[in-house]
Amino acid sequence: MYLENMQNGTQPLQQFGDMVQDISQQVGQAVQKPFQQASSAVQEATRNMTQ
Repeated sequence: MYLENMQNGTQPLQQFGDMVQDISQQVGQAVQKPFQQASSAVQEATRNMTQ
């Protein structure tokens, strides 16, 4: 019985952890996109300058 209660207690924590992971992944992707666009723009500019 005691062990069951312990497991029930950790489940919401696990769900919360998953949620936090999801959010951080989404934020990471959202942050990466502009950086990728910027770096490709810079590459394009340097390529144009060297030609």
